[in-house]
Amino acid sequence: MGRIMPKPVLVLCRGWRGVSAFASRALQEQAERDPLALSRTVVLVPTAAAAHLYRAQLERNLSTIREIVFLPVITTLGPLFQDLAERSQGRVRLADPLLREALLEEGFQKAAASGSPPPFKVRAGLAPRVLTFYDELLQNRGELKDFTKRALEELEAPDDLGAARMGAQTRFLEASLETYREALERLELHDPPSVRHALSREPFPYERALVLGSETLTPADLDFLTRARGLDSLSVVVVDKVSALPASLAEAAPDLHVDEEPRATPPKLLNRAVHVARDREESLVDAVRFMKQLEDNKELPPLDRVAIVVPSPLPYLYLAKKVLGEAGVPFELQDSFPLATEPYMAAVDLAIELAATDARRNEALALLRTPFFVFKGVGPSEVAALDALTLRYREPGGLERWRKLFARKSRPPTQPSLPGMETGDAAGRVLAPLAAILEAGKALSELQTESSLGAKIRCLRDFLETFTRTLPDERHQRARAAVNAILERLEEAALHVGDPCVDFHTFRAKFRRAVEAHTFALRTGSGGVTVVDARSAGFGAFDLVILLGINEGEWPARGERNIFFPQWLLRDFGWPSDRKLLTRERARFQELLDLGQEHLVLIRHQLEDEIPTVASPFLEEVETWLEESPHEPAPPRDDDDDDEPEPELVVTKSEALRRGLIEPSSPLPSERRPGIVRSPLAVPDPVSPTALELYLRCPFKYFSRYLLGLEEEEDVEAMLTPLERGRILHDLLHEGFKEWDAGQSDPRPIEPETYEDALTLFRSIAVKKIPPEHRSVELRRLFGGPGEAGALEWLLRREMAGGPLKQRLLEYPFQTPLRLTEGPGGEKPWFVQIKGRVDRADVDADGRLHVYDYKSGRAPEASVTLQVPLYSMCLSQDLGTPIEESVYLSFRDRRSTARADYQKASALLVKTFAAIGKGRFPPKPHRDTLCYSCGFVGVCRKEIKEDA
Repeated sequence: MGRIMPKPVLVLCRGWRGVSAFASRALQEQAERDPLALSRTVVLVPTAAAAHLYRAQLERNLSTIREIVFLPVITTLGPLFQDLAERSQGRVRLADPLLREALLEEGFQKAAASGSPPPFKVRAGLAPRVLTFYDELLQNRGELKDFTKRALEELEAPDDLGAARMGAQTRFLEASLETYREALERLELHDPPSVRHALSREPFPYERALVLGSETLTPADLDFLTRARGLDSLSVVVVDKVSALPASLAEAAPDLHVDEEPRATPPKLLNRAVHVARDREESLVDAVRFMKQLEDNKELPPLDRVAIVVPSPLPYLYLAKKVLGEAGVPFELQDSFPLATEPYMAAVDLAIELAATDARRNEALALLRTPFFVFKGVGPSEVAALDALTLRYREPGGLERWRKLFARKSRPPTQPSLPGMETGDAAGRVLAPLAAILEAGKALSELQTESSLGAKIRCLRDFLETFTRTLPDERHQRARAAVNAILERLEEAALHVGDPCVDFHTFRAKFRRAVEAHTFALRTGSGGVTVVDARSAGFGAFDLVILLGINEGEWPARGERNIFFPQWLLRDFGWPSDRKLLTRERARFQELLDLGQEHLVLIRHQLEDEIPTVASPFLEEVETWLEESPHEPAPPRDDDDDDEPEPELVVTKSEALRRGLIEPSSPLPSERRPGIVRSPLAVPDPVSPTALELYLRCPFKYFSRYLLGLEEEEDVEAMLTPLERGRILHDLLHEGFKEWDAGQSDPRPIEPETYEDALTLFRSIAVKKIPPEHRSVELRRLFGGPGEAGALEWLLRREMAGGPLKQRLLEYPFQTPLRLTEGPGGEKPWFVQIKGRVDRADVDADGRLHVYDYKSGRAPEASVTLQVPLYSMCLSQDLGTPIEESVYLSFRDRRSTARADYQKASALLVKTFAAIGKGRFPPKPHRDTLCYSCGFVGVCRKEIKEDA
């Protein structure tokens, strides 16, 4: 006689508070009947954070009952399957996810070779997407053959090229997955779809299973539990939003129970409004401010009864650590933190980038500076010496150039006593970092060669073992162990598929995908405010709930769509439609509104990466919720006050510093707006026109660079950055004209008969200056192509149109006490020290001065122009020559722009000098579009007020 399988009971409760109450009552009744019953009970929840919250809630609810000795096992399905596999004593073995990808990639190759080629190029990252599709298909009780048959029937359209390509894709995926399954069977391993069937033949260690939440189980998981050997009772407890239930769950539960407990009283919405913050960080600051307001009113519950609910864990969990820590608010959070965001992982990326860029200057210096690696004889002073040296000589780096530089600096100096020549000690300080770069490049050289995947893995592992600094920090040790484990898993997976030969880009993509998939289940803090994601929040008991991120794209979240097949085909195999997914998201949001027992706070933010956001469409549910729930009327609002008053509560150190309410060691804002320095400042003497021009573009950018000494963050670009392109252009023109004039008493003119010679000279220099990987694009930009003139050709033709010159000054440095009629304090006359380096200044045959400034981009607007006029005024005063023209040469637009209003430039200089001296640095750019490419966005507090 066969075993009677448990029939699942579906229990509908009124809200998450109803689910928790019903589950607690059911567990308490079991314990009262049998004190050991809970030790044979498993409670399944959707996330690790939900398990922690519900365990804490059970401990509080059941701690007063003396009969209860044990608590049930509270877990998610993943750890449950791992535990069951370990209990099988080797009969059931789970396949490593990285091995699954390797086996499927091998299946791609075999499918293409066996007559089922893909209609697209197989790229890195395809295997995880295919495995996700395969797992979801079988989780929904589908079969690969049935899906393939149906898809080919629907796509049978000989005249439709798109349908034919999708049919070829279907055959390719089927052949690849069949090969993958055969490989798993050969290795006697199980993946998530097959492990359920294998574990159903093993003894199940629990008699009762309580499933909380409709998202906890897939249809295949439900089938497994109904077949589990030894399971006598199975209850699925969900909220009573029937429209949001998965169809498979409603169909599979023949017994339906509706909890008769009434819905709990809804909380009060604070101020009956959705509060608007600037960005995510400011929304957390506002959350703390509301808690402190409630505390002043004696309405704040114990902190362990307060929840900050976020739509998704990242990046809120990292921001919460910073903001709540600065505010002095105890907190706790539990979630899966990604390895990819660990500081040690950033150091590993630096090592990989060193190999990818052939040890270019920026990558090499960044590797030497990281505290996670140690190189013999290299400290901060040695790295600073190398940095200064490379800046002085504009050294771009590259292993071959580092070798030459190392050899040159290793030679003893010819005359160390000559003024201005480096001493032996100064030269010696750069030898250790140069040797370290060469040693690191050699250790990582295997990554760039055509070698096996295993060889590249061993190369990176050996580098990390050799150079990683031993630190006592637990976080560092955990991250380092995780990286080593990933490399071992990748190597083992490679051996199972013959250790294929791969290029550097394939290896880097594999390693990065493995790192991005690795997470740590960590709990931070204890006994304070709970920071939790929306999927897990319902499993806790809270009096105050603060809901953040009520923006489009977060409520509802942007789901990842299937990239292989249309939705109408997937829907027939258990995939929910977009409408169904939206209904579930809306139901979850509605239930979170009722989660708190006393108060509710709703906050959305205005900006996402400095781009304005859109409010969530779920805000409509708040209006409906307010209408249906009894709430106190909103406080009266003074309509005459259009300006929202600035909040009086300051809750973090950074906010207090920003608003000037505490005294640091350096002057900071004292007024209630950013960018105002309390004490008068001394303007640097001498002053650079470039710095003054930066102030005119954005005062806060000047403040960040020249007063705070911050480095501007640069976007990572595949092509040359504007700064790199500008340096190459300046070097090219300087060396080109220098060589063109060599051996001549006067500057050599460019004439029609010598034009080609000049073009050839400049081209030969450009080939040497431009990195090989960018050479073809940049040469075309400078020298043009068939039917197209280049930027440098435009300049040389402009030279031909000019007259003879007496003098040509290239990269000419100067420092001039410029005389103006009146200064910022009424001084008459006023002298200001101006320093700079002119790209080029010509003195023509008539003794008149022509000043040129090269721009790889556009010329600056007249309202923020100081550089060229001041250069001309200073050189005219120094050389005693009248000014003929002051010109920006824009190589992007191929046009010359004159700036000859010297009286206006003098007035603008005085005004700018006075503003800097008064300490005024508001985040007020000349144009808002400058913010899009600004590298100081992370420290700027430019306010954007949202229209009502």
